[in-house]
Amino acid sequence: AYEISACLVGSEMCIRDRSNKSFDKFLQTASRNPRCRQLPLESMLIMPVQRIPRYVLLLKELQKVSPIEQQKSITDAIKSLDMLLSFFNESTRMISERSNSVKKLSVLRSTVSGVGDLQAFQTNFKKEGDAKLLNENCQPKKSIYIFLFEDSLLVAKPISKSKNIIMKARKKFSSFKFSATQVIWLEDYTIIKGASSSIRFVKKYAGKSKKNSLLIYGWENSALRDSWFDSIKNKKDVMEYEKLRSSVNSL
Repeated sequence: AYEISACLVGSEMCIRDRSNKSFDKFLQTASRNPRCRQLPLESMLIMPVQRIPRYVLLLKELQKVSPIEQQKSITDAIKSLDMLLSFFNESTRMISERSNSVKKLSVLRSTVSGVGDLQAFQTNFKKEGDAKLLNENCQPKKSIYIFLFEDSLLVAKPISKSKNIIMKARKKFSSFKFSATQVIWLEDYTIIKGASSSIRFVKKYAGKSKKNSLLIYGWENSALRDSWFDSIKNKKDVMEYEKLRSSVNSL
């Protein structure tokens, strides 16, 4: 659909590299054209979609002066446009999240060592923050830093200042702030709230190996723990989007 394509183009233009200097020069020249009113390409692409609310208002005014036999048709048209607008807004939000995720991956490449080419992290980035790795008695073992994606957790440990100084002296990876220690695929674990502001990750199919069969992470307080738990478990946004898309496709 046009509205989704327009959002995607705008998103790609925001996150693309600046290597295509000819195209960049064209955009700058075009934006100075009086007919473009100094608007960037992405703003012009979205204009047809932004007219939808005006059409809704027009139909509502038309409905007030229309005969009874035409009321149902106008009401159906208004509902269809409202649904299309909701779908567009949700698509815009999700595409924006994807754009932010791509930017975040670019930052991760330069700040977290040991994550390879990051090809595994293709879903949306959700949040990041400090946590503690706990033992089975919920006692802190070490400080960690977590990056949460829709389907995975990237667990890292802070690089000490002394190690950073050594790395900088050797002119190796001086921008790194964290070292990756583990990737947790959420579908492989049953995730439950634990004691002492913790979240327990219990592996579903541990087999004979007990390695990583139980992982416990803790936060400073229960409010922080609950926020992370909701972010990890929340699939509502994806479900609502799929429901909207199905409804729009049936129009």
